[in-house]
Amino acid sequence: IIHAVNCKTETSIFKTNILKNKFFNFSFLVLLGLILAVYFVPSMATLFSLTTLNKIQWAYVVLTSISIIPIVEIGKLIINKKR
Repeated sequence: IIHAVNCKTETSIFKTNILKNKFFNFSFLVLLGLILAVYFVPSMATLFSLTTLNKIQWAYVVLTSISIIPIVEIGKLIINKKR
């Protein structure tokens, strides 16, 4: 989900208004809600064979999720300098 936010513009995510596209933001929130529902609703977690995560594991999830941001931002810099 984080990567989708970063890829929705060719300019830096830090130089654009990421809240401008209301449809994208709505779909982002719906998708986030669905993912959280699968994790936190016990019957859905069982259906998807999920287990609970400890704080360290959540830290890995968050860090790996946001690690794509600087990678894509560097790619955007390189591409925009070639133009």
